[in-house]
Amino acid sequence: MEKTTITKDELNNLSKDMIVMLYLQLHESFQLISEQNTTIQKQNEQMLHQVESMKEQISILTQTRFGRKSEKFLPTEGQLSFDLENLCILNEAESLTENGIPEELDMETVLVRKRKPRSKGKRDINLKDIETIVVPHERTEKELSEHFPKGWHYLPDEIYKELKYVPAHFEVLEHHIKVYAGNHDTGGILRAEVPLRLLSHSILTPELAGAIINAKYVNAVPLNRLSEEFLRNDVNIPRQDMAGWMIRIYQYYLGPV
Repeated sequence: MEKTTITKDELNNLSKDMIVMLYLQLHESFQLISEQNTTIQKQNEQMLHQVESMKEQISILTQTRFGRKSEKFLPTEGQLSFDLENLCILNEAESLTENGIPEELDMETVLVRKRKPRSKGKRDINLKDIETIVVPHERTEKELSEHFPKGWHYLPDEIYKELKYVPAHFEVLEHHIKVYAGNHDTGGILRAEVPLRLLSHSILTPELAGAIINAKYVNAVPLNRLSEEFLRNDVNIPRQDMAGWMIRIYQYYLGPV
């Protein structure tokens, strides 16, 4: 094999070329690192600016929420004021009498709040549409004769009113329909006239339907609670039955309307 010989000058030139390449590579690397460093510094400055802005916002919100208020309400006369500046929270009596105990007002100068006079006849107006039942209270003839041996006569009655509440109660209407038949098989069979029923083959009456509709759709009472309320009056009406009644009433009467 032939040996390749490199002279000293060639070796020097080769070394110079390698040094130049390394220098160029390092220069490019330094330039890239410098650009990255510049980008990181800009990002860091933006983050610091955002942090400062958030600190300022938090400070403003804290001052607004927990700081001293610029608006002050005038205290109501005679009412304890939570004034931290004048320290009148627990020593109100001392702060009000620091200039001496004032003399009390005369009885004639004390102002008494007058109530608004009640309008007359308001109770009668509120009770005018309610059925009134007169409850007489009388003495027996024997008591009057013993008390007035020389006779007696009537004076105008003393009258007062009370409002009595009668809870809802149930009544079972058992209809007995008379059935007639002619003698000697003449005329067939004749039944007495009966009022039309709200729902055929049902115990539902218009009054009961109205009560359920009012409780369910006006007062928003659930059917289950209404069923429990009926049960307290010893009447067992399941909520399924009431739901069926409402549906049938809608189908027969309200739907067509």
